[in-house]
Amino acid sequence: MGQCRADPPAAAKPGVAVSKDDASIAALYRDLLALRRSDPVIARQCREAIDGAVLSEHAFVLRWRDTQHGDRLLVIALRDDVDFRPAPEPLLAPPRGAAWSMRWSSDAPRYDGPGAVDPCSEEGWRIPGESATLLVAIRRVQA
Repeated sequence: MGQCRADPPAAAKPGVAVSKDDASIAALYRDLLALRRSDPVIARQCREAIDGAVLSEHAFVLRWRDTQHGDRLLVIALRDDVDFRPAPEPLLAPPRGAAWSMRWSSDAPRYDGPGAVDPCSEEGWRIPGESATLLVAIRRVQA
């Protein structure tokens, strides 16, 4: 039988004893559901505000545009690391006067990941394999 799950594991239910692996997966489910409810841009679920692009055979990006709360960028690598330098994909560019700030990563230790790494740097994009990372556009302070 495959590793796909149609429903959250038993650990998502209060008072149920589960293995450490199931607890990590349940934490991932809970955090993603909470993020979907609490983030004003993602919670809107406005299809007209979402763009997407394929970065490689096994990586893609989704961008939610929102002038009031700032854009969101979800970067997903399904297999190996993706070294995207230079990065010619326009959806990866932050809005004018803003920078990307990491808000969430599937690589967090809480989900038994190796530790979250910001995929965006001054040198370009390096997307960790088998990961999903949500970035938020933050306005830069003018000095």
